[in-house]
Amino acid sequence: NAVEQAIDYLSDCDVTKIQPLHTPLCENVILDAILQYYKTLSEEHQIVFQAAVEIPADLPMEDTDLSILFGNLLENAYDACLGCAAPAYIRIMAKYKDTGLLLRIENAHSSPIRKQGRRFLSSKHEGPGIGTESVKAVVSQYHGMITFEHTPAEFRVSAMLSI
Repeated sequence: NAVEQAIDYLSDCDVTKIQPLHTPLCENVILDAILQYYKTLSEEHQIVFQAAVEIPADLPMEDTDLSILFGNLLENAYDACLGCAAPAYIRIMAKYKDTGLLLRIENAHSSPIRKQGRRFLSSKHEGPGIGTESVKAVVSQYHGMITFEHTPAEFRVSAMLSI
């Protein structure tokens, strides 16, 4: 029968020779999936992607909040790099310590930054950027601080969350 044949076949396989699809960028499975996604997209568009991420598998933070935080910031960084004339890059540094989660994302950009007061305006639609507002809400929920800085060529987000 087919099941027995499959079992026989698998028993003959040398699983030590099977390579993982990618080298993990961090221990946290959710965050690693987000990082791998943007790393792959970046490589497809010749964007230099560097990640130094020390986030453990178990983090005292909701997976959805982690996804909102990193997903929105990396999407913004990636989108900004797509329009760059100069060499594009995304650099992520994140670390979890007993004092909380520390995060910095730097990326190249060449489009003008649009703001209204302290809110960033979206480049995709009218009004404020939903992603940055979602990120601010997550940071606030974890009693953290976040700063957005930019020059004509670089955008930098730094955050600290008390978790």
